[in-house]
Amino acid sequence: MGQAKEEVTITKEPQMSDHIRSGATGPRATAAPNGHGGTLNGAISELPVVQERRLQKVLLSIECQLPHSVRELAEQVHLSPTHLQRLFKNETGVHISNLLYERRLAMAAKLLTTTEMEIKQIAYFVGYGHPSSFDRAFQRRFGKSPRQYRHQQLREKA
Repeated sequence: MGQAKEEVTITKEPQMSDHIRSGATGPRATAAPNGHGGTLNGAISELPVVQERRLQKVLLSIECQLPHSVRELAEQVHLSPTHLQRLFKNETGVHISNLLYERRLAMAAKLLTTTEMEIKQIAYFVGYGHPSSFDRAFQRRFGKSPRQYRHQQLREKA
């Protein structure tokens, strides 16, 4: 007989602690016209709700260790990167690469304001192969360079 599917939602609290709620009926993330995800600036504020077990594992992996590529995630669930992307998009309405992009930049923004790591170190830590690529992506997402962002956030805290 078939197994019942279990719905799992993974959310991020302000303290960055992970919570998994079984049977939750949270909102699904949807693709915005700009192709990034479900909020005004293209940010994906919370992870989408999924029922497929392989996608649950993918979301948990994204939350726990921030993989650097779709290929890395696909290997974890024994799918091709193309199949994982198609499955994820069909289930959530969000492109998995956009979710990774948003998670990387959100992690970088947090590191910029909570650590004294060099910007170059943060770029490598969150998965960028070159600091200039990170600078361009960060500028596109936040409208300012990582250095400007750090200085502004530190001034606002003071």
